[in-house]
Amino acid sequence: LGFKREEEAIGKKLHGVIHHSQPDGKPYANHDCPIYRTAQTGEPAHIDSEVFFRMDGSSFPVEYWAYPIIRDGVLCGAVTTFVDVTERRQTQVALQRAKEEAEEANREKDRFLAMLSHELRTPLTPVLMTLESLRQDVNINDAARADLELIQRNVELETLLINDLLDVTRIAHGKFELNRQAVDVHTAIEQALGISAADVQKKPLRVTKEFAAREHHSWADAARLQQVFWNIIKNAVKFTPPGGELRITTRNDAQHRIVIGFADTGIGIEADVQARIFDAFEQGSRAVTSEYGGLGLGLAISKRVIDMHEGLINASSHGRGLGTTISVTLAAMQTSLLEGPAPSLVRPPRTSKSCSILLVEDHVDTARVLQRMLERAGYTAVHATTLAGARELAARTPFDLLISDVGLPDGSGLDLMRDLRKERPFSGIALSGFGMKADLEASREAGFAEHFTKPVDWEQLREAIDRLVEQGA
Repeated sequence: LGFKREEEAIGKKLHGVIHHSQPDGKPYANHDCPIYRTAQTGEPAHIDSEVFFRMDGSSFPVEYWAYPIIRDGVLCGAVTTFVDVTERRQTQVALQRAKEEAEEANREKDRFLAMLSHELRTPLTPVLMTLESLRQDVNINDAARADLELIQRNVELETLLINDLLDVTRIAHGKFELNRQAVDVHTAIEQALGISAADVQKKPLRVTKEFAAREHHSWADAARLQQVFWNIIKNAVKFTPPGGELRITTRNDAQHRIVIGFADTGIGIEADVQARIFDAFEQGSRAVTSEYGGLGLGLAISKRVIDMHEGLINASSHGRGLGTTISVTLAAMQTSLLEGPAPSLVRPPRTSKSCSILLVEDHVDTARVLQRMLERAGYTAVHATTLAGARELAARTPFDLLISDVGLPDGSGLDLMRDLRKERPFSGIALSGFGMKADLEASREAGFAEHFTKPVDWEQLREAIDRLVEQGA
């Protein structure tokens, strides 16, 4: 407090010397002072948010305790003990600043992740749609068609690799999300096999299936579950030599769970690697990475997905050259006592509903290909590249459905949807390189019935268009 001798303090009113003002500089009335109240009422006080003043007029933060002085049963004053908490406050301020900076860094990472997703995905949409368009041409010869399928396979693989990289980042930042529904696990396995069919045939490998589980539905995220199965099958194909075998089995255990097994006759996993096989970027050794390629992300993502489903995923192998078995265990829906094979994945030929579409897309290649695909499917489509252009077209051109990119040069497709729906009701489909849960919710809030994350699958888009047209009929 700066007192050098007792005489400097004796006889003075303590409140007026060291406690006369509040932390914000306002005068501290004597009757509001906790120390004064303790001396008057005998009630102890503990305060950690005020300041005391030194003899030179400077202040410092304190935590203090005031206790009554009672002599012979008579209250005759108060004694105060205090601690200078300057360092504590400085530490608290530093921690708060560090917390705020870390939170801002995380927000910046989230913004970067969203932009990276958008920039990587957007160019893939016109490529995949052009390939689909060319493959539908009956005049394409077999050799050219095989080349187109090769290109499409590799572009789809690129998409899956981008998804893996983005998923690892989402997992690290706690942004990984599930959209649960009743999922037929057998169908999900069949779909994953369908994606890998060309690679299986090319090697070739023998695939055997033994679907013994009678309860084979689970409350799960269908896309994520298919991603897990595809990652496991992809690894089995990659690490199994030509002529090898992949055996896929399902069964139910006593706890009404469905247990899925993927057993291959591939290169196996050495004992010291098995403990870390589900770590990101883990492939065992540089020699394995050099020979087989890949990023080593598939099983890490698969484990996180299964963990979020409250399931189990395990890898076992008797060693190098002795194959690998991956088992996945999920809670089964006990009402799913369905027998028989999984439904066919082949789409029957469809005739599109008559529909006039306002297409708003600023990516020139995507717009050109998508408009051509829409018109070839029998829809009528007009195209705008900006928010202003879309509003102008909407004012003079009748349309049944809006398909709009969310990010436009002069605004947002969300704003466009809100504005146009004020004039009359209609359905809409949002297209975006952004596919986080918040993005989907924003689209729904704006009035879009569907949200497609690029690259857009043409058949799924076409089914959505027909479904919305049917609902609006």
